[in-house]
Amino acid sequence: MKQSVKKITLGTAALYCRLSRGDNINNESNSIKRVVAVAGDTVQLKDSRVYINHVYLSPYTCDADIAAAYNLEADHYFVLGDNDGASIDSRDFGIISKEHIIGKVILF
Repeated sequence: MKQSVKKITLGTAALYCRLSRGDNINNESNSIKRVVAVAGDTVQLKDSRVYINHVYLSPYTCDADIAAAYNLEADHYFVLGDNDGASIDSRDFGIISKEHIIGKVILF
């Protein structure tokens, strides 16, 4: 059940569903990632590093052969997994839109 997600801020752990046309919805398509860039931010992947607004986001890295740049528009997010070396996240599939975010993760 999707909850109303009113405000996504930097550092929010978001539960989201990556869907493409023709995909089936199941628990395996849901992931938890950390929001590291929001609307108005610029993300660059270059020199094996991740930069947000031209500042290196330590300790995150990317493959040496990746070079990409994103200018995030309203309701779009760049997300990264906390397990840097093994995570499948925006470094692999690009930005996600708010419509794919199911909710915020809250730890008790």
